Amino acid sequence: GAGVPARVRAACASGRDAVAMRPSPAARGRRMRGARAAPREGGVMMAGSSEGGQENEGFRLRTNGDVIKFGFIATAALFGVYYLLQAAGVERDTAGNLVGGAIAIGSVLLWTGSYVFRVANKDMTYAKQLRDYEDAVLSKRYEELSEEELQALAAELENENKQKRS
Repeated sequence: GAGVPARVRAACASGRDAVAMRPSPAARGRRMRGARAAPREGGVMMAGSSEGGQENEGFRLRTNGDVIKFGFIATAALFGVYYLLQAAGVERDTAGNLVGGAIAIGSVLLWTGSYVFRVANKDMTYAKQLRDYEDAVLSKRYEELSEEELQALAAELENENKQKRS
């Protein structure tokens, strides 16, 4: 069962014919000519994602416009804090130092937190590239299987499923 694409395992588990799931020759030809994969959704994620491709709801910056809007809002909020500190009686220079220090410390803490979070979830660039490469290799091997090999694989997976149910 190891090294078998998940869609083949899913097809066998659901009783569908794995041979029918094989990409058409035209689709294989497009992939072989270097057609690029569909762009991934997302962008800068400010919240984590769970396994299985289901993402947690959270604050996300999906487009460049979102990043620009966030920048304006954050800047306005910091100016607001600066003027509130002055209104509360803090001297102008001290208020500037407090806001600047908060930006510096907050930035370092956010960057460090996001880094630790990505490492803990194996969401680093190398890990993603390795997963993508392994998926591409498995997909390529699957595409190169003959009809007989696909039928033998489907039969093997059906036997494994029957053994698991027993």
